[in-house]
Amino acid sequence: MDGVPAFELSIFLPATFAAALVAGLAGFAFGLIAAATWLHVLSPSDTAALIVGFGLVVPGVAVWKLRRALDPRRFDLLSSTGKDQSGLAREEPQQPRHMLFSFLSSAWSSSFCFFSAAVS
Repeated sequence: MDGVPAFELSIFLPATFAAALVAGLAGFAFGLIAAATWLHVLSPSDTAALIVGFGLVVPGVAVWKLRRALDPRRFDLLSSTGKDQSGLAREEPQQPRHMLFSFLSSAWSSSFCFFSAAVS
């Protein structure tokens, strides 16, 4: 690699490996771990471009490695292995709406109580 000092490369490669390891274990935070060290040796614009690029590559490699374990029939709601159309028709259409309303109203009321206690 022309123009890349050995010092910068010796920091860039372990930081990339550590960020990929964290992203593999936790499933997220590649950009946070990589940016913490990349910003010491690269410009912010280069770091942002690399985070976007590696942010697509790292999960793509993980999905490619696990592609045999994915069963497309599990994602099809209308297939014979999942629910059929008659099973979908029997569900109560108002139930998810009521559950969402109760969740949002409880979240709103708890946040109102929290902020009013914090202000006073």
